[in-house]
Order: sequence, then C-alpha cells, then structure tokens
Amino acid sequence: MQFDDSEDEESTAAPAAEPGRRAAKLALILERIGWRSASDAPAAVVATELDHIFSASISRGWDAAKLRAAVAESLRQHAHPLDGSSSPVTAWYPSAAEIIRREAE
Repeated sequence: MQFDDSEDEESTAAPAAEPGRRAAKLALILERIGWRSASDAPAAVVATELDHIFSASISRGWDAAKLRAAVAESLRQHAHPLDGSSSPVTAWYPSAAEIIRREAE
C-alpha cells in the first residue's frame, strides 16, 4: 500500500505508542468491530499495517480525513469480496472512523 508523502497542516492522530502496543490495541479493536466477518486475514496482520498508517499519520501530520482514507483503503484491501469485485474505499469509511475513534480512547 502506498501513501501520499505530502504533509497536511492538521493532525488528529494519537501520539506515538510503544512499539507493538498500538498494534495490539488495533487488533483488539478490529476483533470488537467484527473483522472476522469481513476477512480471513487475521486481525493482528491488519493491525500491524494500521499501526504503520497511524505512525505515518503522526510523523507526516495528516489530517483526520487523510487518516480515515488510509485506514479505509487498508481495510478494503484486506477484505474478501463475495462476488469477486471490490467495494469502493468510501464503503469502508464508517469502519475506519470507528477504528480511529476507539484507538484514540
């Protein structure tokens, strides 16, 4: 997955967590929002990628919309489409927003 390296002025991401700690929290969040129904990819695998996205968000000063889009794209890429097609990234925005909200708690 590639991310835009341009910087935004606002950042709403949480401060950097200890290595592995945020990934573990994200895995738990994924499980709680029902990740198993969307994918066979283990929550821990997806959480590791999401941890990298949160880190990039912090270091590059992404705003909330950019973070949500990146999280949604990651979820979309890891989900299994039922009919062989792929849903648009915007379909994953509500789940991405929920993950971000819970991560910030």
